[in-house]
Parts: sequence; C-alpha cells; structure tokens
Amino acid sequence: MTEDAPLTTVQVRGGKMPAPMFRHLYPIAREQGRDVFDLLVELARRQLLDPTPPTPAPAKVEPEAPARRMRRWTPDELEALGHMHATGLSDHAIGRHLDRGAGTIATKRRSLGLPANYASFRDGYNS
Repeated sequence: MTEDAPLTTVQVRGGKMPAPMFRHLYPIAREQGRDVFDLLVELARRQLLDPTPPTPAPAKVEPEAPARRMRRWTPDELEALGHMHATGLSDHAIGRHLDRGAGTIATKRRSLGLPANYASFRDGYNS
C-alpha cells in the first residue's frame, strides 16, 4: 500500500472508522462481549482515546553557572594586584591569578589610581 492510497474504512454503528483501528479494537471488544462502537465511547469517556499526539516532555535545562558573587577585596589581594600591576601584567592576566574578572580588576585598578597595562602575548591574553 503506498502512502498516496486512501485509507480503507470500516462501517460501525456510530459511523466509519479506519480499518487498522477496527482490527486493533475488534478483538478487545469481542473479548468483553461488546460492540466496537461501545468500546470507543467508553475509551473516549475515560479520555484514553486522545486525538492529539502526546506532547514531548520539555527538555531539562541545565542551570547556568552561578554568577560570581561580589567579594570584598582582602588586603592580600590588594597587595598582589599592586605587585602584578608593577610587573606589567594586564588586567586580564591579573584577574586570572586572583580569580576575578578583567572588568573587576580594571575598576579596582582605576580606583587605586593605577594606569592600564596593555595585554600582550607574554601575558597569555589571547589564550
């Protein structure tokens, strides 16, 4: 049977139904001593015969990594920032050492009145 061929139907008391469905329900109805139409009505009442396809369960979304929380600067971190800046490291490289973002380092550096050290391949900025 090709996909373009019309689906054969079977006449039942309540109207017509597709032959494959009838072939599936007929043995069940006969076992229960009922008519196929009565079985369909019963299934519809129980909402077991749902014409809409089941909707797939929504995909699990992995929670995003928690944002870094604002941490206060410790005296040791401020001292390390000053030493690394003095050696010429960029904000990005200093941030990697202190586990802080380059923007956070730049903000703190500016608040301390230190000029920017520009990144170079020596710092590993592009890696």
